[in-house]
This record gives sequence, structure tokens and C-alpha cells, in this order.
Amino acid sequence: MAKKRTATFLAPNKGLSVAGDHCYAFSGSVLNASAGGPNNTALKFTSGDYYAVADISWVSNSASTSQDEYLRITMNGATVWDGRFNAADIATNEQPLPFLIPPYTKVEVLWGMQSDARYVTVVLVGRVYDA
Repeated sequence: MAKKRTATFLAPNKGLSVAGDHCYAFSGSVLNASAGGPNNTALKFTSGDYYAVADISWVSNSASTSQDEYLRITMNGATVWDGRFNAADIATNEQPLPFLIPPYTKVEVLWGMQSDARYVTVVLVGRVYDA
């Protein structure tokens, strides 16, 4: 018998929500507070007694073609994906990024901009399966 999961929207940047067999997380608008690399937390959560197969996508308000954007994804403190993109190419990069998230895993998605103050929104959507 499948476990019953309740849908809850926890608000941006508060964690992973589960609704039935689906999961989602929304960062809300995250401001790049400092320059040079992915040092701003967009999403941060710990998965539960399930594993998730999810896609991660993002978009920023950068209109500059000279500013690089950075995205890093960590699981239990280890970097599992690290990307640097020219803002002009952001719409054609590897989005969405498919990920398998194991049970009880600490996940953090970090974002940054080369120098300008810009906003980003990160979205994770997927399905959960019993572990």
C-alpha cells in the first residue's frame, strides 16, 4: 500500500514539498548578494523516506551578455553538479537538469553572478518513489 503524502506549500526556500507522487520546490526571487561564484542559497532541503526523480530549472533577470552565471548543486555537502554560463546562452544550456535524489539526502542549490546584483528563481519538480 502506498504511503499517503499531503500537499503542502511551505513558501519559497523552505524545503521540498510532496503532493501524492510528485515533489516540488520554488526558490522565490534570490538576490545575488556577492560577486564571483555560486554563493547564494536558492534551495535547501533534506529528502525524506523516498527517493525523487526531479528536474531542476532556473531563470535570472540578467540582460547582460558579459556576466557569467553560476549554479552548483550539492548532496550531503558534496558537489554533484557545477556549472558556469554566459548569460546570453542561459536559455540554451542544459535545462532542465535531471537528478535522482536519494532518501534522507541534504540538497542545496547555490546560484551566483559574476559581478552584478541580479535575481534568480530556481524550480525543482519531479516524482517521488518509495525507498
